[in-house]
Amino acid sequence: MASSNGLYSEIIHRIDAFTDRFGRWLAWLTVPMTFGLTWEVVARYGFHAPTVWAFDLTYMLYGTIFMLGCPYALLKGGHIRTDMLYEKWTMRSKANVDLTAYVLFFFPTILMLLISTVDDAYYSWSIW
Repeated sequence: MASSNGLYSEIIHRIDAFTDRFGRWLAWLTVPMTFGLTWEVVARYGFHAPTVWAFDLTYMLYGTIFMLGCPYALLKGGHIRTDMLYEKWTMRSKANVDLTAYVLFFFPTILMLLISTVDDAYYSWSIW
């Protein structure tokens, strides 16, 4: 049994290391998103000439950062919670609450978003 715990620990460590590296790389997407948003605001309100590409770039990058950044935020403990209660719990209780919240709220939401957008994604790919 001890060897299987070591294996699980190694797998978890590798997943955490991947999530950490991926999250740090993903954070760099905020740079082009910021430039695209700045360009769109200046073009729209400064020159009364909004651009479709800058709006789409900003919209898509924000969605990508939000959705793919969730595992990084979970790893770093960046999600919103009621800390006045949470900080007094044991690590095991915190893990159980986090697991329950993700199973009941996060994963069903992601599944619903996936199901509701599959047709649009298929259509988009079919027309290039």
